[in-house]
Amino acid sequence: MISHEGGNFEGITDQQLKIFNKKRGVIISINSFLILSEILANTDLVAVVPSKLANNLTDFLTFKPPIAIPNFNKSLVWHERNHRDPAQQWLRDLMVQTVLSKNS
Repeated sequence: MISHEGGNFEGITDQQLKIFNKKRGVIISINSFLILSEILANTDLVAVVPSKLANNLTDFLTFKPPIAIPNFNKSLVWHERNHRDPAQQWLRDLMVQTVLSKNS
């Protein structure tokens, strides 16, 4: 599972499964989607991921989950030392504007 806090073994999918008195067996928690495809390619594990991510994965089989899983929050995070860097500020602003324009 992807847990931005790291080490968390319960998320929105688990909360939805509880409604049906079901549980999944999470055996690894990573804090980024960046290495997920590498993990999946080299193990027999499966993952619940946003459809936008799944649609961009090649050489993987994807299936719609049998239960509804609500959207989740996205976070933009940076180190304090880059907070006032003009290039970093520009990039962060551009990313926020892009997301807001796609959601409206």
